[in-house]
Formats: sequence, structure tokens, C-alpha cells
Amino acid sequence: MRINMNYTIKLLTGSRQGKLLHPCNSQVTCGIYLFLSCFFLFPGLSFAQDIHFAQFHNAPFYINPALTGIFKGDIRFSGNFKNQWRSVPVDYETYSLGVDTRFTHKQIKDGFFAGGIVIDYDRSGYSRLTLQNIGLHFSYTQQLSRQVFLSAGMNAKVNQRSFDIGDLTFDSQYNETMGAYDPVLSPNEDFLSANSRRIFMSYASGLNFRYQRSSNQNLIDRLEHRTKIDAGLGIFHLNKPDQSFVEGLSQVLNMRFVPYIFGTFKVADELDLVTNVAGFFQGPYRETIALVGGRLHLNRTPGRQLAVQANLGFRFEDGFVPGFEFFYQGFRVGVNYDLNTSDFDVATDGRGGPEISVGYILKFVPRLAYKACPII
Repeated sequence: MRINMNYTIKLLTGSRQGKLLHPCNSQVTCGIYLFLSCFFLFPGLSFAQDIHFAQFHNAPFYINPALTGIFKGDIRFSGNFKNQWRSVPVDYETYSLGVDTRFTHKQIKDGFFAGGIVIDYDRSGYSRLTLQNIGLHFSYTQQLSRQVFLSAGMNAKVNQRSFDIGDLTFDSQYNETMGAYDPVLSPNEDFLSANSRRIFMSYASGLNFRYQRSSNQNLIDRLEHRTKIDAGLGIFHLNKPDQSFVEGLSQVLNMRFVPYIFGTFKVADELDLVTNVAGFFQGPYRETIALVGGRLHLNRTPGRQLAVQANLGFRFEDGFVPGFEFFYQGFRVGVNYDLNTSDFDVATDGRGGPEISVGYILKFVPRLAYKACPII
């Protein structure tokens, strides 16, 4: 993702000093343009881009709603936290919590429904541009053969965006006599035409193809069959919702296309090769990220299963993402840190930010005549 570095540096330095270094024909439109421009310039803050995580493989709800329910177990809990660009005055924080489960029925032959709910919170910049949403996810998976599954999914989200201009400064507050910013001076801005909150709906759908080495109907998971591949496409914002704060000014949220391939390959009894690739395409924005990892199974005994994984991610034209994951029974913890190599490292000195993901998969004790889900 590329950004205009000349304007970015001016915005970062000028606005903090009280002198807006961007030409405007009108002070009224200039103030509105200031905080709206921040959203367009920075990928994580952008009006035109969605929440995204470097640990994209641990955030399936943001990849494809068809991945709902695609896991070994009964209920999956997941959480993600991201802090980015703490070293510059436009840092942002993102939180996400989700849960999904499957609904099997003896009358549904070789298939199952799944559903989930996700809550997001994202805050960024001086204007505290905030996104809060809650989404419902649904999917259906059909087993095509012993090793092949096809899933279709959809979701619906209620989104709220808001902002606060209390900490913003404007060019009219630059005191030429003092040669500095003067908070006593009026900003001479009129935001009556802008609403500080906007609520809108968005919808998504997708397909996922799963191949796995062998369907595992065993009641005891001995981790003998671990090779699996997921490939698919998620399409978000099918309705292209309008999220503008200004009456009469439309700001459409572009559709986001996410093609991906996730693969786990058993190369030895105690070792797996993990390879994940995903692309994010939303209007003019492009991002491709790949990850290669090695997972070492330290203990495969049922009831005491323990594994560790080292990852190296690469965001093309943007940076590296080293990371580490820890697995114990149904628990998972992942940690990584973005190392920025794009033009924005002029401001960040290569420092991106940390990201943490946590997860837990709950498995119920099966009853007699219980039909085990073949997904591994």
C-alpha cells in the first residue's frame, strides 16, 4: 500500500504545530478536509479500507464468512488486538471478539450449518475516528467426498462510525505574532454540515473449498491426519454502503475481494509446514501478504497436546511480520510485530506495532450414536 509521503509528513508536523500546511480555498471546507483526509491517507485509518490483521489466518471472519464453523471442535472463541504506528501521532488500536459454532442434525446428510457473531472496535488518529460494529455470520458446508468439502457463507453487519474534533488544530489558530499555535484563537470552522455519527449496514458472502488428507471420525484426536488446504474467495460490502459524515456528500465503501489459500502440511510425525497467502483488494487499495511457518508438536498425547509455531510473514511492498504461536489442547495464542519497510518508515523508523490473537476451541464429550464432524 502506497501513500503520499510529502503530504503525510506535512500533515503530521503541520497540524501539531497549529499551522495546517495544505492549501484550501475556504477555511470551512479546509477543516472538514483535514480530518477526512486523514482517513484516506493512512491504510489502517482509511474510509475506504476495512479492519485487517497481519495474523489474517487467525481472523477468519475478515477473510470469508464461509470459514464460519470450519474447525475441529464444537464452539470456537477468538480474539484479536492490534496496535499500529505508536511512534507517530496517528496510531490506531483495533479489538475484535468472535464466537462461532456448528449445527449438525441427523437428517442433514454429509453436511452442517454454522453460525457466529463478531464484535469489532477500532479507534484512530487525533479525531478519534471510531468504528464499532456487530456482525452475524452464517454458513453451510457440504461434504463432497471423504476428503473434499465445499462451504458457502454470508454475513450482515451493523456499523457505526463516529469522530471527535476536540483535539484537532487549524490554520486559523496559528498566531503569527507568537509564531506558534494559540489555543485561545477560534478555529473558525463550521462543522454543522457534518454529523459526528453514521450508522450503516453491510453484507458479505463467499465460498470456501476444503481438502484434507483424511476425514477423521475418531472420537480421540491423535493428530495423525493434519494435512489440509483451504482456498476460497470472500466478498465484502456487497451493498456498497454510504458512510459519509457530510450531508449531500457520498462516500461509498468499496467492495472488498479477498482471495486466499491456507495450507498445513504434515512433513513428519512432529512437524508441520504452514503456508498462508491472501490478497485484499478494495477500490484503489491493494495488499498481498504471505506467511510461512513451522509447527513443532512437542506432545501429541491426547489430553496433553502441545505445539509451538514460528512464522515469518511478508507484506509485499510494505514490510515483514515475524511471529510466534503457542498451542495447548484447545488453546491458541499468537504474537507478531510489524516491521515497516515502506516509504512511511520515514515517520515510523521501521516500527509498525504489535498484534496478539487468542483462541479456544471447546469440544464436548460425544454421546452414544453421536455423529462426529469430519472436519479436521
